[in-house]
Amino acid sequence: MTVTENEECFPKRIRLLRRSEFQRVYKNGRRARADHFTVFFDHNQLPYSRFGITVSRKLGSAVTRNRLRRIFREAIRKSRTSAVNGLDFVFNPHAEAVKIQSTELLKELAAVYFRLKEKNHAARPADHH
Repeated sequence: MTVTENEECFPKRIRLLRRSEFQRVYKNGRRARADHFTVFFDHNQLPYSRFGITVSRKLGSAVTRNRLRRIFREAIRKSRTSAVNGLDFVFNPHAEAVKIQSTELLKELAAVYFRLKEKNHAARPADHH
């Protein structure tokens, strides 16, 4: 069985990969805070959203940071269809996230996506207000 690009996969095209992409989101974007993470977001001029994760060394050893990345990647993969299209997201876990369960993270992601939709950040470049 081949894997198609459905809502259960996390293909390369929806990931932020380059340092310059992350820097653009940090520099030009806005941010929203949740209990266990801060998410930075910026418009990307694409019909779909892209996602990136940065985990500070302050949060622990490489094993801890990689575990956090895996948990966030899985939660993003499962919830990405709820995200606002046309945005690049960068997730920064907080120290409290080390103990988070994936179900709790999914609830927080859903709440953040809902707030962004409520504030109407969908597919509208910031410089065209």
